[in-house]
Amino acid sequence: MQWTQEQQPIIHSVDNELDATITLTTGHKAKGLEWDFVSLYDDFSADPLSPDIDQGRRDDELNLLYVAVTRAMKILALNSMVLSIMQQYVDARSSLKSSS
Repeated sequence: MQWTQEQQPIIHSVDNELDATITLTTGHKAKGLEWDFVSLYDDFSADPLSPDIDQGRRDDELNLLYVAVTRAMKILALNSMVLSIMQQYVDARSSLKSSS
């Protein structure tokens, strides 16, 4: 990456996304697209497993999260929400196994 004398990055835009080094997009706009490396940020509006969220919004959030995590072809960098969901799943399975 190049920098200006004021230590600001020089940003170059491209006309064709295939020529880009980095693509910033939303989960909604990523539908149908794929990249080798995808990094999820902590910008989802709600925890889809929260008991306080209504069923319709839960489904919407889970669908959007599904779209986001399935855009990666090689590497997926998870955000704290996905890690929390995965941990909740592991904890629930562990408690089921220990009660059997």
